[in-house]
Amino acid sequence: MRSIVLVALILFAAPAAAQRVQGVLVDPAGRPVAGAFVSLRGAGGAVVARALTGAEGRFSLQGSGAGTYRVRAERIGYASTSSAPLTLAAGDTHQLRLVAASAGVALEGLVARGRSRCDVRPAEGGAAARVWEEARKALEATTWTAGALRFGFTDYERDIDPASERVRGETAQRRTAVGRGVWVSRNAADLARTGYREERRDGIYFFAPDAQLLLSDAFQDSHCFGVAAGEGATQGLIGLTFQPVRRRGPGVDVRGVLWLDPATAELRHLDFRYTGLSQNEDQEGVGGRVEFVRLAGGAWIVRRWRLRMPVLVGKQWRLPTGGSGTSVVLDALHETGGYVREVTTSAGERVFAAQTGALEGTVVDAVTEAPLAGARVTLVGTDRGAVTDAEGRFRVPELDEGRYSVTFTHPRTDSLRYRAPATDVAVRLGEAATVRLVSPSLATAIAAGCAGDSLRAGTGVLAGTVRNRANGAALAGARVAIWWSGPAGTVRGEVEADSEGHYRFCGAPPGVRLAARASFLGRSGETITVTLPGAEPVLRDLSTFVVSASASARGEYNQATGAATMSLEGRVVDAESGDPISGARVRLGEGEETRTTDRLGAFSLRRLPHGTYRVQIEHPEYGLQTRWIALGGGATMDVTFQLAKR
Repeated sequence: MRSIVLVALILFAAPAAAQRVQGVLVDPAGRPVAGAFVSLRGAGGAVVARALTGAEGRFSLQGSGAGTYRVRAERIGYASTSSAPLTLAAGDTHQLRLVAASAGVALEGLVARGRSRCDVRPAEGGAAARVWEEARKALEATTWTAGALRFGFTDYERDIDPASERVRGETAQRRTAVGRGVWVSRNAADLARTGYREERRDGIYFFAPDAQLLLSDAFQDSHCFGVAAGEGATQGLIGLTFQPVRRRGPGVDVRGVLWLDPATAELRHLDFRYTGLSQNEDQEGVGGRVEFVRLAGGAWIVRRWRLRMPVLVGKQWRLPTGGSGTSVVLDALHETGGYVREVTTSAGERVFAAQTGALEGTVVDAVTEAPLAGARVTLVGTDRGAVTDAEGRFRVPELDEGRYSVTFTHPRTDSLRYRAPATDVAVRLGEAATVRLVSPSLATAIAAGCAGDSLRAGTGVLAGTVRNRANGAALAGARVAIWWSGPAGTVRGEVEADSEGHYRFCGAPPGVRLAARASFLGRSGETITVTLPGAEPVLRDLSTFVVSASASARGEYNQATGAATMSLEGRVVDAESGDPISGARVRLGEGEETRTTDRLGAFSLRRLPHGTYRVQIEHPEYGLQTRWIALGGGATMDVTFQLAKR
């Protein structure tokens, strides 16, 4: 069961105007005040026009008609200032010099007096009212200063493990928006009527508060406000708490805290959770956060946002007595969120650039400690990753904060379908997390295919590669026989080498002398002996003599296999995803006709003499890669070549 957020796009229209007030805002010493919020207010205090003062403290406001107005100037952390009444006739332009109040707003020391109260529309002068007044300035600014800005932002959908908070999967998109904010909620009146959770045919929708909603009469009439001191991660901040006045039956409401810096009175972030959820949905972590920031010049924006919702699944259970049933459990937290990368003005001036995180590190060989070039590092569940350079280094930039799992693949172990165990790493904003990844030995990579019942406790693994002693080529399909003396006589086993010539024998007894021998196309190699010391895999290569197909042109072919021929049916696929690679050019040996793979990555070659061949595979995205293959022992051989992107 998935939960998603509905985001509405709200456009802010500029009011019509016929009168104008032009002016300058200065402090008591006559110095211009930049970045202040200035509004033109008509009858009853209704806001007609707004503006931010420029670098020289200047502003320009347009009225909506002839009448009496006041100009009000507000700064976060300071008392507000209002002009005397201004009477404007049709077409008037009034010049105003307004002196801003110099008295600061002190938020320290308010918690003790306001801690136990939660009031609807707190009385003027009270602790909650004083904190709300400063929060209101920033919230109002986010609703109207965004209209003149251009936003570059990234939004994403994630599934998060509820216990470890590790990102299981993520999709992200880079977007732009002009003339509106990037975090916009549903209409306040609708939420007051229907609640913050809605079941529909296509899923369950959760809704979250934005600045416009918090400022609305509908929200303020249905929620009470109080003051709280920050603890833990919010230590040193002062919070304006809100919660629903009463529960609306089965309806879901929202409660939370607006956190401010008591020294500057600036709004930092909003944390919220839901009330009225079912027992299954009301889990730790369900809720969200919205972060605010003041830009150069005084504008305010939402810079980061997230909403986490529960993903519930039914879990079957069975009692020893035979009874059974289903329980609903929390499987994941689905997070929708995003962050603003940069903000520019209509003139193209950049006024904000976000901090992001990064992941960097190295991949080294487990045996030699040498750097491993060409390893593909990926963040599990995402499309983010990098390829190591000649010194084994990599860097993944522009990451959002979170806990990720990192793994890697390398062409050396691609054919074994070995994937390194995932390493958890925490990415923080403004920092580069570092990690050191270790590529396994070839023996470990080959032995990784021994799992489950095939590798019993107390047994070991014998692994390696079967090669042609004539030219060193790996022999795909070679047979490896292994035997040893047991209590009841000789114990025998046999395995077949894969398309890269790798073999593995799982479950071999440690401390016992083993014998092993490879054979190919009826020819056997030398017998080796080895004793496994324990459960750790032991690597031993085997060989047998097979003359290559190219040697048959010189009259040497009959030394090995005679004149038999066979067909080769092959596929070329991506080593990481397993997807077919179409349009790859495949050539066997020297002078053989080239084949091109079809949309399924398939190709075929007929009437090929038995022997070993060098296979060259070329594709624009994968470059030129070489494999060796040995043919013999049947009418048709099927093989799959796995290519890693360069």
